[in-house]
Amino acid sequence: MSGREIVWALGLLGVLLAALTRFRRLRRPTVDYQQSAVVQARLPKWVKLFESSMICAFVVASMIGATLLVCRFSPGLLREPNGVTGASAIYFFVGTTSIAIPLSFLCANVVGWLIPPVREANLAAMDGTSVSYWSANRGLLLYSAVSMPLGLLLTFIAVLSPWRT
Repeated sequence: MSGREIVWALGLLGVLLAALTRFRRLRRPTVDYQQSAVVQARLPKWVKLFESSMICAFVVASMIGATLLVCRFSPGLLREPNGVTGASAIYFFVGTTSIAIPLSFLCANVVGWLIPPVREANLAAMDGTSVSYWSANRGLLLYSAVSMPLGLLLTFIAVLSPWRT
């Protein structure tokens, strides 16, 4: 990796780490965060396992889909002599992950809501708290409104590779 690529890659990772740290500090003392933790603790293990496996399956499918889309609209990215390496690989991975994770959480919530035993277990865990299916998805949609455009921008930067000029 050249010096420019190192600066671009470390700069991105530093900014993302700072933003995540700031978000966690702002989120932890809120009532919503504490209520969500109570709901998660009340869920039966089989529901946690089911939801986790659904999220993993959707993340893998979303990452494959995002990669195929980028390859479809930017075929030159994979025809480079060394392939996708260095800062391009980092931006590509972080970009597609930023798109895949919120999308996967939303899809897993919809699938979990459509299956009656999972829905009933979630409703029982939410009973007595301010957390509801709609409030949880509202938070995911707000997160998606920031994360997905950022992911598209990072993937676009990976395709352009501005450090190679």
